[in-house]
Order: sequence, then structure tokens, then C-alpha cells
Amino acid sequence: MEHLSKDILKLYMNHELDVEEQERTESHLYDCDDCLNVYLALIESQTLKHSVSDDFTDQTVSKIYSQTKSHQKSKKPYSSKNRKLITHYFLAAGLTIVLMLTGIFQTVLDVTNDYQVETSTSITDQLMQKTNTLLDYMKGDHKQ
Repeated sequence: MEHLSKDILKLYMNHELDVEEQERTESHLYDCDDCLNVYLALIESQTLKHSVSDDFTDQTVSKIYSQTKSHQKSKKPYSSKNRKLITHYFLAAGLTIVLMLTGIFQTVLDVTNDYQVETSTSITDQLMQKTNTLLDYMKGDHKQ
């Protein structure tokens, strides 16, 4: 069995082979342990183009820590918006209780009950009368 050259393995690693050659290389790597070991060694020795610095993790953690510290210091237990909301709620509840105790709501209900809603015939009754008149006219039972 003929082994693959390092150049072909590098081309395979960078996906620079045509489809047919790439399939042959994959098949050979599947069957040949020596070529597979060479291929894995090439992968391990390859340096990353976009690698991060050695102290990347330390810098990231310190930035996160400093941002959370500054955020926690500026955070107030109750913001002014929440205080306004609670104040308005208590004012509305207090005003409602005062109006209930003075009888304003009962007076409003009495005024609406005294009003005669049925002072004129409803629209539905008017439509029914007009429909009956039209049907009687169509039957020939109309009065002249």
C-alpha cells in the first residue's frame, strides 16, 4: 500500500483537493493507520490563524468583574420610577375610599337609575315595524 505524501495531506486538511481526490484520501485515511497518524500530527502542529492571547481569559474575567461591580454600585433598591408608581397607586386607592365613604358613587348610580332609558322606541322595534309594513305591502294586504 502506498502512503500519502504530507503535501496531499496538507491540501486535504485545507479542503483544496477536488471531490474525487478528497474521497480517495478519506478512504485511504480510513484504511491506513500510518497515514492517519501523520494526518493527526499535521493537525496538531498547525497553528491557528486567529489565535487568542495567553491572558485572554484573565482579561475577559476582569472586565466582567469590573462591569458587574460598577453596575451593582449604581443599582438602587427602589428607583424613582417605582416610587412614583407606588405613590400614584396609593393616591388612587385613597381617593376611591374617600369617594365611597362620601356616597358619591351611590349618587351617580341613583341618577342613572332614575333616567328613563326607554323614552323612545328602540331602533330594533322601529326596524321590525318597517319590515312588517314592507312584508304586508308585498303580500297585497296594504291599507290604502
